[in-house]
Amino acid sequence: MRSQGFSHVVITTAHTRVLGGFFAALGWHSLTVDLMSEALAFWGVEPSETPAMRWIPPSNACEVLLLPTPQEVPVLRPVDCAVTTPGGLFDINMRTVDSDWSHDFLQCHGWQPLVDPVAWQFGDIETKEGLYIQEDGIVLAVMERLQPPLPTVAFDRMSDVFNATQMVRNVDQTVAFLKHLNFERFIQHHGPLPGAGPKVLQLERRPADTGDIELAILHPEACMEGSLELSRSCITPLSG
Repeated sequence: MRSQGFSHVVITTAHTRVLGGFFAALGWHSLTVDLMSEALAFWGVEPSETPAMRWIPPSNACEVLLLPTPQEVPVLRPVDCAVTTPGGLFDINMRTVDSDWSHDFLQCHGWQPLVDPVAWQFGDIETKEGLYIQEDGIVLAVMERLQPPLPTVAFDRMSDVFNATQMVRNVDQTVAFLKHLNFERFIQHHGPLPGAGPKVLQLERRPADTGDIELAILHPEACMEGSLELSRSCITPLSG
């Protein structure tokens, strides 16, 4: 596991087999977890005949814990809400070697496109990014680095979970809280996203001067692996 940043992702889901099949297809291995009643109460889930599962990628850099929950439990974030709607964790992020390949692969494993892959440039980095959503409302951002090549990260088809995004109402307040966990802001942006960037957040219908985004990326040692991204839309999202 990573020594800095986050390395542990917990997902409550009514579709543990579908999500487990996704990770298994990428070569992750699994372990059955016996959760004590205190742990179940902490995560707000009821005992289930379906076991909780830990999924660990070949890199061993992180782990994903799938906690089973009944289908009728409402999702925490409405599936049909606008991408920029504030409300806690929005997505987890994985890299891919080929965004077109992953677009098809993800749909074979329970994910549906929320935003089709978009090529855009942020600073010196050119990337291709798509958003995918699962029936529980879990969102996965999938990124292909176009230029410059990733310096040290190597993976087969798709990477481990390296980043997570939170949609917040106040970036500075959230940064102040995360500093207590030793996270420090090392990337920040305030203004319109460049190029095709607004498409990633479904802001392309907005006039150019009304789609400002405040963004911060944090990590204890200023690196992307295990980083947290905070995003705030400076406007109320369009409905529909």
